[in-house]
Amino acid sequence: MLRLNHLLAVAALVAAIDAAHGAVTPPAEGIRLFNGENLDGFYTWIRDRGRDMDPKNVFTVHDGLLHISGEEWGCVTSNEEYENYHLIAEFKWGEITHEPRIDRARDSGILVNSTGEDGGYSGIWMKSIEVQMIEGGTGDLLVVGDKSKDYELTATVADASEGVPHVFKENGTPLTINGGRIDWWGRDPGWEDVKGFRGAQDVEYPVGEWNRVEAIVAGDRVTVFLNGVKVNECYGVKPASGRLQIQSEGAEVFVRRFDLLPIGDEVAPVLGSRFIYNSDASNMFIDVEPPMTPESLYPYVDEVAGTQVTTFAASPNFGMVMSYPSKAATMLGTDVSEALAATIAPGVETKPTSTERAAVNLRALVAAGHNPLGLVIDRANEKGLETFVSFRLNEVHAVEQEDHLILSRFWKEHPEWRMGKVADPLSDLYVEILGPRTSPIVGTWLPAGLNFAVPEVRAQRLAELRECCEMFDADGLELDFQRFPMYFKQGEEADHIETMTAWMREVRAMTREVGEKRGRPILLTTRIMAKPEQNLGIGLDPVTWANEGLIDFVIVSHYLRNDFPLPVSEYRRLLPPSMPIYASIEVEPEQDTYRTMAWDLYQEGADGISLFNFFTTRERGEGPPFELLKELGEPTTIKPVAQEQKAGEA
Repeated sequence: MLRLNHLLAVAALVAAIDAAHGAVTPPAEGIRLFNGENLDGFYTWIRDRGRDMDPKNVFTVHDGLLHISGEEWGCVTSNEEYENYHLIAEFKWGEITHEPRIDRARDSGILVNSTGEDGGYSGIWMKSIEVQMIEGGTGDLLVVGDKSKDYELTATVADASEGVPHVFKENGTPLTINGGRIDWWGRDPGWEDVKGFRGAQDVEYPVGEWNRVEAIVAGDRVTVFLNGVKVNECYGVKPASGRLQIQSEGAEVFVRRFDLLPIGDEVAPVLGSRFIYNSDASNMFIDVEPPMTPESLYPYVDEVAGTQVTTFAASPNFGMVMSYPSKAATMLGTDVSEALAATIAPGVETKPTSTERAAVNLRALVAAGHNPLGLVIDRANEKGLETFVSFRLNEVHAVEQEDHLILSRFWKEHPEWRMGKVADPLSDLYVEILGPRTSPIVGTWLPAGLNFAVPEVRAQRLAELRECCEMFDADGLELDFQRFPMYFKQGEEADHIETMTAWMREVRAMTREVGEKRGRPILLTTRIMAKPEQNLGIGLDPVTWANEGLIDFVIVSHYLRNDFPLPVSEYRRLLPPSMPIYASIEVEPEQDTYRTMAWDLYQEGADGISLFNFFTTRERGEGPPFELLKELGEPTTIKPVAQEQKAGEA
């Protein structure tokens, strides 16, 4: 269901892989070739100096980055040889260039399938196939060989009459080369070897901004993506395996990521692979005049379909109760006191945007034989969207009231299983997580939530999650730890990190069991805190969850605000290289704020964007800016706006 054009291309490449050849082993799981701390796993080679002789510090590591000065010609080379992999490299140009290229286009490159002696090509690099990195030409494919058939590639190219020869074109004329290059499809015909060159169709971002190069080396085929766009491809590649090298070639360049992933992995991080729209249970049911029908519910899904949104995440929680007929829990408007029942009795008029109206609408749908949340999931599926049930694990709305429609019987009957009482003082950590934009009342709610140290609480929540997985035809389950972010008594969080990890193992086992029964896997993701240390501080350990394979991706999120940049690159260093990282943007009043934030998050290394509470502008009588849903899912569609704003700030 994912709208992933180049992910589909990756899947197609898998079918093209021949039987394993040679002694080189493809990566069975993600490999972080550059660890952000040192050059372990690599050695250096510099022309006229040799191996690991770098007196001018051409290659250094600092601030989590590989810094290549470019002053001398050479490379860093992987100790191991690889085949059949998905390489993800993130780089940006520095300002400095060196003679004899001081006024020429910034130049570097990634050499794949490198074989033979160090310095075997011009005394600088091993013979190889180059994925070019040069201003205006990043994505070109070069044969760095000896003109023999031992080093060659074939690509389909445009006819010479269409412009510059040797330009990649899908379904063009096959061309085999033993030297030279195949230009990426958008290389400017007027390209000049001058510093700062920009072509009209360049996919590469300007100097100082991060770019992502992906090379899928599948058997004898190499496919190159730049910032999420397929730019080049070749086949019949010789050799088909070898070491990896990153060049120093006169220009300063920084590398923050150099990872290998198994090819064909559907959750492999590919830029812009998901654009997630999170819709809570309340917003769809509170405004429509009762009785609600499927036809009056569908527009809340249809308004998102046909945009760049790939994934519709729908919450089952209406507070502590559910938006569907539940056996594990209760639905909104059922199992309530006489006083509350009177507010939603037949014939009683309900106000728009009210919980009472939602309860009446849910009842109307159920009475007509429908499952309200099931209608939402099924409609999103019909519209070609990936679907997730987004479960809020410790809802505390309205806990200051003795009786409310959204408070569950389980919570009411077990005050001894709560973490504390309403308005208990919060430690600095929880104050920090909630932040300055959150209403003070939320802080008073948190301590009255359920205590996950209690086995019965964990069992109850697991039963509700199982019901959701079994009842709805969703692609995945999202565990929303961010809303609301307290799970253990204050001061006891560190004692229960393993408690929560053990529970996560139970959740994963459940999703696998249910997925096997239905014949289709259930993906599992978590919406976690903005900072890694905040997760550990409240008793969560998503790094361990990821390393154990308990989750398929993470969504890093603020709590109802966007007051500092989410540290995606820090999470990238902590999590496995194959773990996709998505970044959440909370509701904002200005459209350009969304654009700038999304662009910055892509630059920070996010694999995609998640929107939370995007629809809540309706609460103040304003329609959500749905036109943004056609921009924010791809960095290339928001780049011009972000660039103009940055230029204005400068």
